Amino acid sequence: MGSKVKDVPFEVKFQSLEEQIERQKNMLTSNKQLNLELERLRAACINDVNCLIGNKQKDYAYLHDEVISKLSVPRKVFGPEVEIELEETNQRKKFICQSQELIDRLGLDKAKVKDVFRGYAQKADKVVDAHFKPRFDAPYVVADRALIPKPAASPWMWFYPPYFSDYGTTFDYGSRGIHACTHYEDHTTGQILTISYLEIKGASDSDYARTDASSEIKIEPFQVPVSGRIEAWVVLRSDKSDYHGGMEDEWGWSDISVKQQSFPYMSIYAFNGGSATLFDFQKGECDCSWSGKVAGANPGDLRFIHLVSQGAIAANLWAILSFGIRDQNYAWVNDYSVHMTMTNSWFLDSVAVRTGVP
Repeated sequence: MGSKVKDVPFEVKFQSLEEQIERQKNMLTSNKQLNLELERLRAACINDVNCLIGNKQKDYAYLHDEVISKLSVPRKVFGPEVEIELEETNQRKKFICQSQELIDRLGLDKAKVKDVFRGYAQKADKVVDAHFKPRFDAPYVVADRALIPKPAASPWMWFYPPYFSDYGTTFDYGSRGIHACTHYEDHTTGQILTISYLEIKGASDSDYARTDASSEIKIEPFQVPVSGRIEAWVVLRSDKSDYHGGMEDEWGWSDISVKQQSFPYMSIYAFNGGSATLFDFQKGECDCSWSGKVAGANPGDLRFIHLVSQGAIAANLWAILSFGIRDQNYAWVNDYSVHMTMTNSWFLDSVAVRTGVP
C-alpha cells in the first residue's frame, strides 16, 4: 500500500488539483488544434471537388439537395418495423440508383472525384491518429492473471478502493450531425465510465464528427523510493462495456472512414505516463452495422493492463499517478449516414506500482 492520505503534504494535495486544471487546458488546446486542421482539410476537399465539377456545379448542387431531401423525409406510414425498414431500404436504393444515373448525365468523372475524397479521408485519419498517440496495441491488455505480480511481491506497492480522488473530461465537435459524450467516476468504488454517441445524416461532400471522453481514478500520492521509470499493472473489472454502429450509402460517389477506440492510460504529474489499447475498431466504405464488447469482456470479466512511464522520476519526488480510459468516436463522411455509440464502464479493482525501472 502507498502512503496514507494523512501523510501526503498539503502542497502535494493542491499540486494534484492544479494538475487537473492544467490537463483540462491542454486537452482543450489540443482538441482545438485538431478540429482546426480537420476544418482545413474539409474546406480543401470541397474546393478540389468543386474544381473538378467546374461549370456543372449548379446542376450538381441542385441534384445533391434533391436527393438528400428525399432521403431525409420522415416516416408517414407506420406498421411492423421489419416492413418499414424494408420499404425504406428499397426507397433508398431507388434514390441512389437515380442519382447515379443523373451524375452520369452530367458527365462527371466519378473516379477522379472519388480519389479526391479518399485522399482527404486518409489525411484526416493521420491527423486524428497523431492526436491520440502514443498508444500501443494488445497484448498490453491481457486476460491472464498469472502475468501480473503477486500482492506480497516486493518492491510492488498495491492500491485498492477507496482511492485518493477522481477526474474526467469530455469534448465533442463536428461539422454536422449529433455528437455527445459524458463521463462518470467514483474514487470510493473505483468506477470509471464514458458514454458517447455520434450520428451524421444528410452529409455534404465532406463532413466529420468526433467525441473525446476520459475518466480516471487517482491513487494516493507517494514518494518515489528509487529513481527510474514507473511500472504499473492495472486490474480492470468490466461493468458494461459495449459498442454499436452502422452506416448507409446515401448517394453519389460516397466514401467514409470511422473509428471507435478506447485507450487505458497512466498519467503522472509533470511526466509522460504510458498507454495501451482496450479497443480499436476502424472501418471504411460499406453498407453495414456492427456491435460487440470492448476488449471482448462480459460483465465481471477482468482485464490486466501493463503500463510503463516514458521518462524516469528521481528518488524522493512525490509521484501523483492516475489511471483511466480515454475513448473516441470519429467519422469522416462523404454522402454517407452513420451512427455510433459506446458505453465503457469498468471498475479499477486494484493497481500494482513499482519504481526504479531501468
